[in-house]
Formats: sequence, structure tokens, C-alpha cells
Amino acid sequence: MAEQPDINELQSARQLAAYAGTTPRIFQTGTSGKTRTPMSKAGSRHLRKLLFFPAMTAIRYNSICMAFAARLKAQGKPSIVIVGAVMTKLLHII
Repeated sequence: MAEQPDINELQSARQLAAYAGTTPRIFQTGTSGKTRTPMSKAGSRHLRKLLFFPAMTAIRYNSICMAFAARLKAQGKPSIVIVGAVMTKLLHII
């Protein structure tokens, strides 16, 4: 919590996720087709590091994150992408 900015100064949960750098970054070049969408990593790397293990725990024990992760897994998303999405979800919950 000490790594994040004052929540009262932010206007939305998306801004907090963007500050942490957990939002997806769209990457397209011309007509090359669909490519993997990596995590932005433009924000605080310390906050991203601090969110990794809480996201892993939330996937196992938090009912909201558990259902969210199951839905992403059913869509065929890789495990690391699911963890990144749960990191963003935790920031939205905060």
C-alpha cells in the first residue's frame, strides 16, 4: 500500500492499474495479424513485484478472483496472463 499513490488523487481504478503497469499493452504492426498482448510495464515495477504473490494467493482463496481466473482459463489464457489479470483485478478491488 505504501508503493501506490494517494487513492483520493486518482479518478478511477484504471488509473491505479496503469500506475502499477499491469494493464495490457496493445501491439500491432501493419497487417501482421494478432500478436500476444504483453503487460504494459510502464508503471511502478516495485508495485508489480509486490502484487505477484498476493495475486497467486487470491487465485486460490478469493472467490471473486477464483471465478475470474477460472473464466480466463476456460478461454485458454496462459497461466502468467491470468496472474497479470488478477493483479489488475486486485488493484480494481482496492
